[in-house]
Amino acid sequence: MLARIRPTLDRTPATLVGAVVIAALLVQLFVVAGAEAYSSKLMRYPYLTDVVGNSATINWATDRTSTTSSVKWGTVAGGNCTVSSKSAAKTSITVGSRNEAIALANDVSRPASFAPVLVMSHLACSDDHSSEMNKQQLESFRRVSEAYEGIESSLAASGGIFLGSDYHFDLTRPGIAVYGGEAVNGVANPMRPVVTAEARIIQVRTAKAGDTVSYGRAMRLTRDSRLAVVSAGYADGYLRSQSSGGVPLRQVVPQTGQGFLAGRKIPVAGRITMDLTIFDVTDLPENAVRAGDYVELFGKNVLVDDVARAAGTIGYEILTSIGLRHERRYLYEED
Repeated sequence: MLARIRPTLDRTPATLVGAVVIAALLVQLFVVAGAEAYSSKLMRYPYLTDVVGNSATINWATDRTSTTSSVKWGTVAGGNCTVSSKSAAKTSITVGSRNEAIALANDVSRPASFAPVLVMSHLACSDDHSSEMNKQQLESFRRVSEAYEGIESSLAASGGIFLGSDYHFDLTRPGIAVYGGEAVNGVANPMRPVVTAEARIIQVRTAKAGDTVSYGRAMRLTRDSRLAVVSAGYADGYLRSQSSGGVPLRQVVPQTGQGFLAGRKIPVAGRITMDLTIFDVTDLPENAVRAGDYVELFGKNVLVDDVARAAGTIGYEILTSIGLRHERRYLYEED
């Protein structure tokens, strides 16, 4: 499935209703109780390594009149994988240490109604595969998992999946990698981007060498230029820190934000404002830039993690900053 996001006044976010389990925080261990909230047939996502290099289609179906929803992954590697979730009474117990979790498993005085169905934790450093913390957490989690014999376990999100099968246990939780983002620092990303954000050009202007652009006169043009004014700004999640000047980050990271139009990358010109961004389109053919055209803010040509680096952040923040001022279109194979 591909998703195209464009700023608009239409408020049409797609919502996946219900949740099966509550994610754990960093190195804390979650023992999730409440059999109605989870079954071994739910949330069996294929490992992301099975998806790399294959075509995967996701069809979303949300029933807003009830609290059920489902996601169907098309044929990927070994076959179809259907994921369902149901809002039900759920109880989670947060355990702060390995010893506490093991003590709870061996506590004969606990109520008979206590029936854990999933043991979960989260890796603190899975984006850095050289970190010794990963092995330490793996060994610690193994001991806890063994204490809850017969109960399924989950440790790995996206970064942990790429650490290998030792980290997979019974259930994995792919997140950023599903969107094509980088889950691990310093290595080539094997995932394809599936989310594209675009914004419309509302005006094309010409300016002379020596003219200044946007707030604070932060950019002074060194040549006669053509500038495209685009209807997206930091209120739309297109972060101001990507500005070409007038922001502290440019003193540390020279690379400014970029868009993509007519087969070429185009740089941000001046400061990004609340609702508008200006791009320098001087190097594009004059007939290739018109009001009404869409500029790719991130997608297959401008990777979300490159946008994040220009903004001094991570791809997670770029994706989660996209707010309600966008129209969301979910594209399927027939599209």
